[in-house]
Formats: sequence, C-alpha cells, structure tokens
Amino acid sequence: MIKKRFAFACTAVVFAAMAAPASAQSSVTLYGLVDLGIRVDKTAFGTVTGLQSGMESGNRFGFRGIEDLGGGLAAVFTLEAGFLADTGELISNGAPGPGFGRQASVALVSSKWGGVGFGRQYNPIFSFVAGNLDPFGFGFVGSIGNSVGLLAGAPARSGNSLSYSSPVWGGFKADVIYALGETSKPDVPKGAGDQMGLSLVYTDKAFTLGYAYHRTRGMTDMASSPEQVRHVIGGNYDFGLLKLYGSYALNRNDAAVSRIDRAAYTVGVRVPIGAGVWLAQYQVSNDRTAADADSRQVALGYQYFLSKRTDVYAVLAKTDNRNRAAFAISDSTNSSIGTVTPGFDPGAYQVGIRHRF
Repeated sequence: MIKKRFAFACTAVVFAAMAAPASAQSSVTLYGLVDLGIRVDKTAFGTVTGLQSGMESGNRFGFRGIEDLGGGLAAVFTLEAGFLADTGELISNGAPGPGFGRQASVALVSSKWGGVGFGRQYNPIFSFVAGNLDPFGFGFVGSIGNSVGLLAGAPARSGNSLSYSSPVWGGFKADVIYALGETSKPDVPKGAGDQMGLSLVYTDKAFTLGYAYHRTRGMTDMASSPEQVRHVIGGNYDFGLLKLYGSYALNRNDAAVSRIDRAAYTVGVRVPIGAGVWLAQYQVSNDRTAADADSRQVALGYQYFLSKRTDVYAVLAKTDNRNRAAFAISDSTNSSIGTVTPGFDPGAYQVGIRHRF
C-alpha cells in the first residue's frame, strides 16, 4: 500500500511537470557554514583536549539552484560538500576526500502535489529527529544521537535514493525515501542493502507530534548482516517561555551475533532568554538483550546569538554506562576523543563559534 501511494504521488508530480507552461526564472545560491571550537573529553586514560570541527553543525559549502517552471512547479538541485575547518580537508561520506558527499540531488517540486527527488538525500528519520525531537538539533555533545545509537546503520543521508515529500495537508506532512543497494553478486539476496524510510508529522501552532521509521536490509544473510529496523515517535510543545521535547525509540535486529534490541526515551527543553537560549536533555537507553548494557546521559548547554548568522556556545555532557555498556559522547561530527572502554563513564564539554553564510 505504501509503495502504491508513493508511486501515485511521484507520478502526479511528473504529470504536473509535463503540463506546466515554460518559464525562464531561475537562481543559484552559494551557502555554507563554518563551525569550530575546543572540546575536552574525560576518557578511561585521562583528559584529552582538541580543536574540533563541526561540533554544533557539520561544516559545509554548497550550491542550491531553482528554476520556476510555472504553474506552481519548480526544478531544484542541491550540491553540498563537507570539510574539516581545523585542517582544511574536504570530507565525503564521513571520510577524507572530495565530492558532494553531504547532498547531491535534483528534484521536481509542485506546490500542489509535493516534490520528487533523486540522488543523495536526507533520510526522513534524521530530519524528523533533528528538527522536532532534539533541543540540541542533533548537534553538540548533548545530541539525541547519543541515546540509542539511534542512527547507527541508518545514516543521516542515503545515496541512490528516490524520495517524495508532500505539501502540508490539514497540518500533516509526509516524507518517504527508498534507496537502492545496487548489489548484483550471485551470493547476495535480491534487495540487499536497500533502505526504506518514512515520516508522518502533524503540526498545529505550538504543538508537533510525529512518527518515523527506517529499515536497512542485510547485505548477506540474516545471521551475519541482518535487517535493522528503527521506530521513533515523539514531539514538542512550545509554551512561549520554554519549549519541551520528548521521544521514544526502538532500534533492533535479529542477528545471531551482535544482536541489537534497544529502547530509548529522551526529555529535553529549550529556554530562550534575550539573545541566548539554554538547552538541556536527559536520555535513557535500555538494552533489552541478555547483556543488559544500559546507559544514561545528561547534558546542559548555552547558545548566544551575536547575529542572525553567528552564534557562540558552551555545552557539557556526562554519560553513565552500566553493565559494560560503552556509549561514547558524540556531537554533530565527532565521537569521543580517545577510547571509551566498557563500563567507563565518559564526560565532555565544548566551547565554540559557528558562522553561516
């Protein structure tokens, strides 16, 4: 049923493109951000200090183009590359190297039917969590990504993907993505490596509630490379003086070895005061396997906006790993500096500056 509706929506956008009158209005925008600061980590072998890139947001530069095709239809492209501000290295797909590894896509967008995109694009589960459930915006050492390895194996973006993003209908908005594993080896099952994700979000003035799902199919057999599935439900409410966030997530596979079965919940808050905002979040990760390797994290931060495009920040976080759990403390780009040994309780704090252009 989902595939049929997905196909119908994509077809509607394509037919809208065929019927649209010609238009020559177009634009291309250069954009990006630079984020850099000091991070200090408490590790099992002592304190480690480093100059870290992309702690609040991953450093990037990109080109975004749009052509108005008329009749409420537009062609849109995005090419976005990442880099490390502390060394100047270009990074692609999380590793050193050139290329537009953050985003590389083209789309047809209709004001009536929504948009169909192709290429390397954000997964709906990531956009939903970062935009609606995390007061830290999936950045800083307080990131919701520390709670359950929520996106481990479910990357923020997927290449070789086809997506559909609906317009807002009665407060509801839906996003769907399907990424092809593109494997053709005889010992690999059909559809191996394929990914499928979706989100459905309802927004009404100060209230937001939604659900997201992501499935990654195994590359070989269920024992050594199993299917992994994630579910997330949560939302936020803006009281004006503060904004509350909450979420519940499940992350599991059925591997014979290295089995994953985790449940997590988070509670967070944003409190704007003048030109700044206080951020706080508490996260619980419960391991439902026999290992019972649970984890807890608490984080507190402050962000001050010097202008609409420049802010400075200070954030600290502490993780309590139980029964030989080994959760590291991650931010937008970096995991813990140094080794996190099983059962050790890491801590981290960071100060930095981010400028957007």
